Amino acid sequence: MPEKEFFVWLESAGFVAWRETVDGVTVSFRVVLLAEINGERQCVARYDCAHGSPHQDILGLRGGMLAKHWFFESSSEEVFQYAIRDFKANAEEYIRFFREN
Repeated sequence: MPEKEFFVWLESAGFVAWRETVDGVTVSFRVVLLAEINGERQCVARYDCAHGSPHQDILGLRGGMLAKHWFFESSSEEVFQYAIRDFKANAEEYIRFFREN
């Protein structure tokens, strides 16, 4: 089961992406958006396939877990690739939302 992990630095944040494949098919993954908040590295949002289905968790500084968005009709690979594109395009919005909530 090949595993691959990499980190992508963005303007004021970054994300770590990890996936495991079997015969070229993604069977497990996580993509975690991290930002420096109040001097600490914080998980701002994440995509993963825990709980049996790909989903996104939206977090808030004071509110913790605020929302969970499920991707029941998408494969783990599709959601993995979507997560990377989403964080590259929208990291600043996720960070702003995290700080406000």
